[in-house]
Amino acid sequence: MIYLKIGYVRSNKIEEIEEQVKSLAKYGVDKMFVDRTKKLHFENSEFSKMLDFLKPGDEVIIDEFECLYGIGNLFHEILKKLKNENINMKSIGENFNNILEIEDYVENGIGKYLIDPDPF
Repeated sequence: MIYLKIGYVRSNKIEEIEEQVKSLAKYGVDKMFVDRTKKLHFENSEFSKMLDFLKPGDEVIIDEFECLYGIGNLFHEILKKLKNENINMKSIGENFNNILEIEDYVENGIGKYLIDPDPF
């Protein structure tokens, strides 16, 4: 079975999208999903399409964790789904090499303030 490296990019600025795409290309991603928006809205997003596209064994690669801002507590469910389906996630900017490191960051680190739209 062939496992794919899937990139996800989100920004409302073309320059930032180009930078993220170049960064992900260095990691040899096979396919990229791009949302051109300031904040991630889950419904009808490329992010949502990416989740539907993923297969067990694939790996999601993001340039920076910040590109996931806006999906709130839904991110916890997404992480659980990815883990259950044996799909890894990597974040280049934060140097997270697997989904367990990301999960720890979201649950116990500053990541919870980036994911939750209104943490206070």
